[in-house]
Amino acid sequence: MEKTIQIVGPYFTNYSLAKVNRELALAINALNSEYKAFLYCDPEAIDYQPSADEISKRQLTEVVKLTPTKTDIAIYNNFPKTLTSLHGLKDLNADVKLMYIAWEDVTYPTSWVEEINENLHGVMATTSFVRDVLIDSGVRVPIKVVSNALDPELKKEQSSEYKLNTNKKFKFIHISSAKQRKGVDLLIKAYFSEFTKDDNCVLVIKSFPGPDNVVEQLLAENKTDSSPEVVHIPDPNLTEAEIANLTSSCDCAVYPTRGEGFGLPILEAMQLEVPVIVTGYSGHMDFCSEENAYLLDYKLELASKNEIVNLNSYWAEPDFDQLKVLMKKVYNLRIEGAENLPELEELNQKVKNAKETADSIRWEASAKESVEFLNSIQKSVAFKDKNFATLTFLNDQTGISSYSKELYKNIEKSFNNFYYLANQDIADRTELDSTNVVRNWSTGDTDFTQLVEFLSENKIEIFHIQYHTGEFAPSSLNTLLENIKNLSIKTFITLHSVTNNKELDVIKDCPNLKLVQKVIFHNQADLDYAAKTLNNVVLMRIPRISYKNRNRANLKATLGLENYYPIIATHGLLNTNKGVDNVISAVAMLKDRYPNILFLGLNAVSPNNIWASALYKQLQEQIQNLKLQSNAVLVDEFLDKKVIEIILQCGDINVLAYVDTAGESASAAIEKTLASLKPTIVTDIKAFEELNKEVFKIKDNSVENITTAVENLLSNKELYKQIVDSAKVYIKNFSYLNKALETLEIYF
Repeated sequence: MEKTIQIVGPYFTNYSLAKVNRELALAINALNSEYKAFLYCDPEAIDYQPSADEISKRQLTEVVKLTPTKTDIAIYNNFPKTLTSLHGLKDLNADVKLMYIAWEDVTYPTSWVEEINENLHGVMATTSFVRDVLIDSGVRVPIKVVSNALDPELKKEQSSEYKLNTNKKFKFIHISSAKQRKGVDLLIKAYFSEFTKDDNCVLVIKSFPGPDNVVEQLLAENKTDSSPEVVHIPDPNLTEAEIANLTSSCDCAVYPTRGEGFGLPILEAMQLEVPVIVTGYSGHMDFCSEENAYLLDYKLELASKNEIVNLNSYWAEPDFDQLKVLMKKVYNLRIEGAENLPELEELNQKVKNAKETADSIRWEASAKESVEFLNSIQKSVAFKDKNFATLTFLNDQTGISSYSKELYKNIEKSFNNFYYLANQDIADRTELDSTNVVRNWSTGDTDFTQLVEFLSENKIEIFHIQYHTGEFAPSSLNTLLENIKNLSIKTFITLHSVTNNKELDVIKDCPNLKLVQKVIFHNQADLDYAAKTLNNVVLMRIPRISYKNRNRANLKATLGLENYYPIIATHGLLNTNKGVDNVISAVAMLKDRYPNILFLGLNAVSPNNIWASALYKQLQEQIQNLKLQSNAVLVDEFLDKKVIEIILQCGDINVLAYVDTAGESASAAIEKTLASLKPTIVTDIKAFEELNKEVFKIKDNSVENITTAVENLLSNKELYKQIVDSAKVYIKNFSYLNKALETLEIYF
């Protein structure tokens, strides 16, 4: 049966929000799927209410409803009148309620977060930046990144050329609301500082009228008799074709923005093959990079002049001097390009790469992702009145803690009540517990009386055990399952370790695994082994994280690493099975060919592991004996995950030269090295079984194999790129959000 979707918000004007709603509805309908979308918004909550005749002239009659209608699904994409007003999400007239959000600030208002958690089943975010802001602000329903996109025929109406009143040859273009956040103040000041009326250039600013538009004020404050030419177009009625033709007639698009939820004008410039200068921060970094744009450095500062009054909020302050330099650079290259051929080739390559990127971002793909998300979300509606608990390590240095926090933070509010049941004897605490953390068991437990009482008293209906043998013995797990079998709880278990080919075998030592709904495994080998005994097994690959797109050259300079190449990194808790000594020996062998090579060993030493402390001293001695003091850095501290993220993005190759001694089903370190988007060399062991073209595999962790693998990657740029590109696709497909939704489907 056909399912109906109402997209709630503005839809008629050429302002970005209306364009997005209109294009998404049309794209969903063009899929010819089970979903039929239409547009509706309360006249009191819309930017412009068109007449039936206006709707007909724009050929929108089939997709616009002028009266309220009950639908299967509602997707809200609008803003309330003020930050102190709610969106009215509880009143959405649909069974399944979602929101589509673009947000430029680093925090989302608390009242809006609470409104989302209480009333919605899911959120579609325009970019990964918006997704992260929502999660960091406390949104705990599933969030899916669904990109804004472009009309594939952006310049189809050539007759709609916009005539500029200028004789200047070179044209800078900036299209925005001209609010303080857009950085138009920096743009005008930089332009007036770097150019004069004698230069053959003009700055074209296409803005929208409004109380926050500061263009005329800025021009009046900064203009002198020698100032260069500016054309300001504060016209809200330009058609999409006119804007496209205006952009394509210009030579450089400049966006020193302090924050974007997406940045459609930036993407449009890229598609129209106009070079882009843009701040290297926020939403547009999903499609902007060093390869396709000139990125401005920035510092995060308190957003004291933000039109959004959001206390303790930050935005990016772009590098003003760099903005001037880049504007002058692009101007000179376009005017006198032949005099600096290498830099002109760099500019042309950026434009080519930008065009390829923009051409790949289409509403058809966004519509498909929306439909996929809807298909998953509809199943989760059944859990809104269910009580859930998971047994796990939490807020410590273990991989299980990181896994559980990342997985469940996407779906906590999909349930009525959600609890983390963690160990009382926590070691290496990393942060304080939230109010839904209950510590009612201890490592090595054999009784579980307190835990079982909690499950019963709080009427837990779904219970998921994130099991590792470091929590308690398999025989104790067997006892726990026996104790809860009469509580009418649907129980699920993820086994993070199964066998180590010695004395441990969870499958044999815990026969009560047959009592649970599903036993979940992260790799095929463990599942195949368990399937010989159990008929309730399911495979769910380990989720993967993603990192922000950053300017690597600037990161290296900031950390004082700009003179090192190649940078070889490894990561993971220090232990004898990590092969760090062999990686160091490989670096020593490579030093003759690469005298500026650097080894970064990000291998924290647990204070509870005396073997690791002894190994750390041995590695220090090894570095000294191999005369690598200037080419190797060992970091034995537990670094903040954001610090690890930045350091790994400075590297060239990651090496996880592990041996399989503990029967681990997965590696926590590999998700970080993959996210760095630098190739990772791994050994062919069970923990990396699922990875193929996304990594470079070696048979074992011998020094010779590590050395050869590094040399192959450094000498073969095509192979290097293929591995990185494959990792990008893999990370997207195996994101924590997708795995959270997959987990809900397993419960369902």
